[in-house]
Amino acid sequence: RSGPNASSPFFLHYGHWSAHTPNDARADLADKYLNRTLGTLHTNHVYGAMIEQTDQTLARLLSVLRDPNGDGETSDDITEHTLVVLVSDNGGDTRTSNLPLRGGKGMFTEGGIRVPMIARMPGVIPAGAISDTLVHAVDFYPTFAEIAEASIQPGHALDGESFKAVLENPASTFRFRSPVFYHFPGYLDDRVVPSTVMISDNGGGDTFKLFYSYENGAYELYDLMVDIGETNNLLATENLFLENPAVAEGLRGQMVTWLNDIVDNPSNDYPIIKETGELVDPPGPLINPVPPPPPVPNIVLVCVDDLGWTDLNSGRLNFGNGSDYYETPTMLQMVWEGLVFTHCYMQPN
Repeated sequence: RSGPNASSPFFLHYGHWSAHTPNDARADLADKYLNRTLGTLHTNHVYGAMIEQTDQTLARLLSVLRDPNGDGETSDDITEHTLVVLVSDNGGDTRTSNLPLRGGKGMFTEGGIRVPMIARMPGVIPAGAISDTLVHAVDFYPTFAEIAEASIQPGHALDGESFKAVLENPASTFRFRSPVFYHFPGYLDDRVVPSTVMISDNGGGDTFKLFYSYENGAYELYDLMVDIGETNNLLATENLFLENPAVAEGLRGQMVTWLNDIVDNPSNDYPIIKETGELVDPPGPLINPVPPPPPVPNIVLVCVDDLGWTDLNSGRLNFGNGSDYYETPTMLQMVWEGLVFTHCYMQPN
């Protein structure tokens, strides 16, 4: 920024369209990636070109901060007075791979909602630092307001929580963020069913994620600190359920409390059962997934009159090597699929 307003602070929200569809990129970059060796996870050369285009655009933006008036010298550099945050609006789509995260764009699994985020402000934010503090997009507003020393109107309710202190001192700042909730009472093609999801940082080094599905009333619980791919549902079996009741019930209670707070019109905010037109119930109690007892088996006894010990075309020595004359393919199938008894006795007549 140059001219009479050069010293005035500004806010720029730059919504970059790439790498959204359509899958289209500069020909020179597309050719570059077409001729590269395929990556382990990433193989779409056009998408790769679009990612590099985005990076080049970011480079142009940062160069403007170093030389706002574009005269070739940097005495007007505002880099150290400008916070730059790079973030995505959602997880990657089917053109890329989000592994080890599960799922992708449109889903509430980690691949759909966990995104890359980088914050840069030389002289304020330590270089090369990493933070595992829980951040959601709604946190940007209070954070930016605090950095800009802007006052928020009294009584204005905020969903977000500032992470300014983490930006300035990520190594020493302990930030406990309230749980992040998602409520989606509908369907998104085959990616999402009606559900409520929450992510909770318990402050003890664990980050848990609880899913509730309105279709079947089932919960899923994952410890994201050790299971980033959401492969081990801690409520899937009776043994796991019994190991994690306190965590699961604590999160469920917070989920229900949050829903009670935000739901002011259940007919709009909860799914409807299509067959009956009735509203589904809010999330209910946790249910121990005790496996049902196995069904009582059916029994079929096939007793063949006068079948001799060598009459099966089985090729088994324990049946006298079987018959090379009779064809008994069904009996042979039972031999290979079942258990052969070589010392079975009946009455002589």
